[in-house]
Amino acid sequence: SANASQKILETWAQRDSKGLAQSLDEISNLDQRDFAIEALSRSLARRSTDQALDWVESLSDENERANAYQAVYDSTPKGIGAMLQIEGGFPKIGEILPGGALESTSIRAGDLIVESREANGAPQSLYGVDLRNTVDHLRGAPGSEVEITVLRENPDTGELEQHTVNVVRDLLILKGEPRR
Repeated sequence: SANASQKILETWAQRDSKGLAQSLDEISNLDQRDFAIEALSRSLARRSTDQALDWVESLSDENERANAYQAVYDSTPKGIGAMLQIEGGFPKIGEILPGGALESTSIRAGDLIVESREANGAPQSLYGVDLRNTVDHLRGAPGSEVEITVLRENPDTGELEQHTVNVVRDLLILKGEPRR
């Protein structure tokens, strides 16, 4: 069945993307070839957006290239551009990703996120929320805005200070090997 073929191709793409890419020319069934190209695009995009785009650009067929670009876009994370962890019940900014949406704001690694609020939405407390649900609250379509309120320790006084920042979400370009 088509679903079984898709699952096999997804697994193959994850385990041996080079092997699947080399075998593409041997796949004559167009639907199966499309499934393989999309599976490979998704798998590469999860590892390195740059590598995925390089591979997509190598496809000679315009329709295959368009479908592969869409699969890369769909698989590329979207959000605020931070690695998060939970500390004391609060989501904590562990690392700000280079080129991510937070890089140009006053948010810093170590800040504790107290709440988030969608544009025209109600504030959502993130205290006690598990990491997966926190990430779901902070992810969103590129160009959409989320207001984030953080607590940061003042180095001079030791007091926690509240900071609120509007962040325009973006694609999170994952860097792998350098592009050639």
